[in-house]
Amino acid sequence: MSVCVLGLGERAGNAALEEVAIALDRLAGRRTNVVPVELTALADLVALAAGRPIPEGKPIVGGAAFTHESGIHVSGLLRDPMTYEALSPEPFGRRRQLVLGKHSGGASVRHALACLGLHAEDGVVEKILQRVRLQAIATKKTVGEGDLVDLYVETSGSARAEAPVVQAGGR
Repeated sequence: MSVCVLGLGERAGNAALEEVAIALDRLAGRRTNVVPVELTALADLVALAAGRPIPEGKPIVGGAAFTHESGIHVSGLLRDPMTYEALSPEPFGRRRQLVLGKHSGGASVRHALACLGLHAEDGVVEKILQRVRLQAIATKKTVGEGDLVDLYVETSGSARAEAPVVQAGGR
């Protein structure tokens, strides 16, 4: 079998090395000499050399491969990551990201608030969720931690001084 990094090659239909190697390992129990933690850097290098961006949703190496927004997905992931992730991000040097957007649900908001050390009653969570969805639709972007704190303060009636200082996190 022939494979290419990102499936890029002289013709269409090349199998992606990163996907085939991991499938062989996980599904068929076949060991390869591919080092999973190196796949993202290798894909980045090939994409740069080819002058082609890596699609965000590309399995394993795409920027959004381990990112979740959907309310039902996040709710399931919080209970058991295997619900919506057949592969853990850690072996690839990646981490799971739960983002807030127009498809988020109450569990997402509650979890994001808890990560910031904030608590809100169900009614407040629902109000924040509605504001998150409206903001995401209006801006066509996910809602960041700083914006979430602002929505929490505005919706819960808490004083700004009581809200934690939030710094943007990295990928």
